[in-house]
Amino acid sequence: AQDFIEYVQRFTGTIQVAGDGLLAHIAREGVEESASDVRAREILSRLDMPNPKGAEIGVFAGDLSSKLLAREDLRLIMVDSWGDFDECFYGSEDFHSKLSMTKQDDYYAKTKNVVAFAKDRATIIREKSVPASQRITEMLDFVFIDADHSYEGCKADIEAWYPKVREGGLVSGHDYDNADFPQWGVKQAVDEFAKKLGLKVELGENWTWFIRVPAQQRIAA
Repeated sequence: AQDFIEYVQRFTGTIQVAGDGLLAHIAREGVEESASDVRAREILSRLDMPNPKGAEIGVFAGDLSSKLLAREDLRLIMVDSWGDFDECFYGSEDFHSKLSMTKQDDYYAKTKNVVAFAKDRATIIREKSVPASQRITEMLDFVFIDADHSYEGCKADIEAWYPKVREGGLVSGHDYDNADFPQWGVKQAVDEFAKKLGLKVELGENWTWFIRVPAQQRIAA
């Protein structure tokens, strides 16, 4: 039953289960949104342009990636080091930093599998965030940052990826003021960056945050 629930949360079509068993009951009653469902909804609801192209920084198992790529005209660059962390990442006490390289390789393989349906719309870059940003030459419609949750790491990610987003596009991310992890520095990094450029931080469900890139700030940034 749990496997079925996880499958339903990934599936974007309609599911019907015959009979009166447990799976049929779950299908009839519906399945609660997963955290990645909520994040995907928050992002996609703000993308009102055709054929959007974005980047997800911090991919892990590809759950959010697969939900975003369910939009058939969306292209996504997926960036994660899957194991090559800076010292400040460890300082954030993020559980990802404690996974073995075998586990990291497993999650990398899982990510490739769950986005395989998108084919050439999905580009996976296994590299640290800041060097990976230097590879990007095409302007993006959005970037979603959910990688290093330390203040130093999040600050570096925002500064690296903000110039890659077009005027009117979105710089966004996860775990803004997550009360379960008060040691993380995401809120401080986001607030300081927004204040420096005089920008507004918009908050969404599941600790998501969004900054709209205005035309007049592009040169200043």
